[in-house]
Amino acid sequence: MAKNKKEMTPEERLAAALVPEKEWPYALPDGWKWVRTGALNDYKSSSITPSTNPDDAFELYSVPSIVNGYPEITKGMEIGSTKQLVEKDDVLLCKINPRINRVWKVSAHTTLKCLASSEWIVVRARPFFVSDYLMWFFRCPYFRKRMLSNVSGVGGSLMRAKPRYVQTYPVALPPLSEQ
Repeated sequence: MAKNKKEMTPEERLAAALVPEKEWPYALPDGWKWVRTGALNDYKSSSITPSTNPDDAFELYSVPSIVNGYPEITKGMEIGSTKQLVEKDDVLLCKINPRINRVWKVSAHTTLKCLASSEWIVVRARPFFVSDYLMWFFRCPYFRKRMLSNVSGVGGSLMRAKPRYVQTYPVALPPLSEQ
């Protein structure tokens, strides 16, 4: 019986995440590897309904606020839907309308609970990736093209990347010292 992620050592997890050479999108420098992010992603979805805590303030990573690069600081009573709990250094990859390149790193500007819209795919791949590197990789043309290769919806703002497929896409993993 195969071990689950929690039972595996980091070395075993990395070995399980490797992409076979015949599936590599392109050659990489020595010491780099192609991996499937989903095999290294430790994010477990946890949601909260902020309106049940109407007077509590939250740091909200919503899709519109990425434009100014700073999350919204807002009270629970002002948030109308369930959100995902996220942590500092999680990488957020927008699944809505993926032709718009929206990737964000949770910076935890405050000590408030950090929340993210359900329109984000959350990647928590420490200690394998430095979050800044992963954020920039998700923004690169190769990965954007992959995101657009398998979407659902009729077009425009109704298109969505499918998280189960995104987790299988090859991601270049350099040594930590190079990230």
